Amino acid sequence: YLQLMQYILDNEKKRVEFTKMPVNLKHFLESLKIEFEQNKDKTVKITIDVGDTIVFTDEMFFERIMRNLLNNAIKFSDDPVEIHIGVEKGKHNIVVYVCDDGWGIPPKEMKYIFNPTYRIREHEERLKNKGIAPGHGIGLTFVESFMHGLDGNVFIRSKVGKYTEVQLLFLFTDTDKNFLNLYNDVAKRLFISFGANTRNNQKRYQ
Repeated sequence: YLQLMQYILDNEKKRVEFTKMPVNLKHFLESLKIEFEQNKDKTVKITIDVGDTIVFTDEMFFERIMRNLLNNAIKFSDDPVEIHIGVEKGKHNIVVYVCDDGWGIPPKEMKYIFNPTYRIREHEERLKNKGIAPGHGIGLTFVESFMHGLDGNVFIRSKVGKYTEVQLLFLFTDTDKNFLNLYNDVAKRLFISFGANTRNNQKRYQ
C-alpha cells in the first residue's frame, strides 16, 4: 500500500502542470475564511493578517493546500478552534503560516508526518473516541509534494497541547520577481488612473 501511494505521488508530480500567477492573498483567504467558519461541528474563528501580500503561485493547487491545512487545524483541535494566518516577507521569499491552538504533534512523531499514510496514534485514538474517522494520512504528503512542485517547501513547528504552525515557503525565481514587479507596476498605474478619474468626476458634479 505504501509503495502504491508513493507511486501515485511520484506520477502526480510528473503529470501535474503548475501555472503560476499573482494571487492577492487577502482576497483569496477571505473566501476560505467565510466557508470554514461555517463549520457545523465546531466554533471556528480564523484571523487573517497578510496585508496586501501578493503570492506568485498556482491558485488551484494553493487552494488545495490551504483547504488541507484548515481541515487539519479544525479536525485536530478541541472546540472552539482558533486559527491564525499570517505572512513573513523576505527579500527572495514569502512564508505563509497557518497556526492553530490544537492538540499539537509529539516531538517523536515530527520526522514521520510527511510520510504517506502516516497517522499519529494519539490523534487517531482521540478521534475514534469522538466517533470521527481518522482519515488516510496522506494530506500532508500531498501538501509537501505540491509545495515542491511550486518551487517551495513546507515546515512544521508544534508544541503538544499548545499549537501547530505550518509554514509554506514560496521562493521567488528571477522570472517570478520580474512578473510581480510588472504586476505591481500595472496595478499602481491603474490605481492612480482610477483615482484621477474619480476626482474629475467629483469636480464635474460639484
